Amino acid sequence: MKETTEYETTVAKAACRARGDRLNKLYALCENQTTVSAGKLSSLIDELTESDKLDAIHFRCLADQLNNKS
Repeated sequence: MKETTEYETTVAKAACRARGDRLNKLYALCENQTTVSAGKLSSLIDELTESDKLDAIHFRCLADQLNNKS
């Protein structure tokens, strides 16, 4: 059951990346505001960075699992 959950999580993360979901807040900000503060941009970048770190951990664990099966 754990493998199914990890598979589903991986597929969901890949789909999210392909759709560009992670950038929705940034796109909305660009569409709705003519000026943006550096603080607001920094906050959005921090969110994306944290998301990337969590995804990297997930993908590394997946790669380790695939490597151990060989």
